[in-house]
Amino acid sequence: MQRGHSNRAVRDPLEQTRQPTGGLGLRPVRGVATPLPPGEFTHLRRAPSAALQPFVEHLWCVQWRLPAGAAQRVATVPHPCVHWTFEADTSTLTGPHKRLWQRDLAPQGEVLGIKFRPEGFRAYWGAPVSGLRDLIQPARALPALAFARELGPRLFGELAGGSLDTRFDAIEGTLERALPRLAQEQLQLAVLIDTARDDRELLRADAWAERAALSLRQLQRLLADWVGASPKWILARYRLHEALHRLQQQPAPRLTDLAADTGFADAAHFSRSFRSVLGLSPQQYARLWLS
Repeated sequence: MQRGHSNRAVRDPLEQTRQPTGGLGLRPVRGVATPLPPGEFTHLRRAPSAALQPFVEHLWCVQWRLPAGAAQRVATVPHPCVHWTFEADTSTLTGPHKRLWQRDLAPQGEVLGIKFRPEGFRAYWGAPVSGLRDLIQPARALPALAFARELGPRLFGELAGGSLDTRFDAIEGTLERALPRLAQEQLQLAVLIDTARDDRELLRADAWAERAALSLRQLQRLLADWVGASPKWILARYRLHEALHRLQQQPAPRLTDLAADTGFADAAHFSRSFRSVLGLSPQQYARLWLS
């Protein structure tokens, strides 16, 4: 099986990841909203095989063991994409989420997951991704995912004692056997999404539509169908990820500069938008992160 770059999983200390890891095509981690919990906590990622690259951002695994008596809630600001996760007793599909995602950790655990590209899941799903917005559903209840019904039990059964790369291989093999047709709209959107994510000067939905040579309404329909989100929300989410990253640095940036850089008219508008997702002001968040 030919793979893109390498078939080795890469260990990431979440809040310290800044650059793609050595030739593997993995992008910096963004959206992590809480510092690492106490105890043992490991986050590993692997770039997908060449065949899956149009559909999958990366495969991932999180493992943890908290100190005795410790309780920990972790939170992320979700990306505009679908995640498919596997645990010992369940498999879950999580659609694009506008709200802060939070989870209270058990004393120990392990989760394996597939992070799809924003435009990459629709081909597997076979229906508009807008129907998955803000939804978390057991995968076993979804007919479109029946091709992977035995994958979770294998990952935490016969393959549980093997290497993580062997388990990642099993996930890839399952996805590749059900590989969908690559549509022209998906190829078009891949370029548009990468532009929205990487170009920090792109702050307005109408400017994004103009760059794509589409009307704003055409861009809205395309993104609702394939990504499950509006152009305005996608741009705002990527800029929020940038703001989070900068607030996690020391010294923290000036609020007026951060507001301007992320497309807000002033610091007050930025602070309200930030608080609506994080539940804290930017200043409170920066102090909490660095405490």
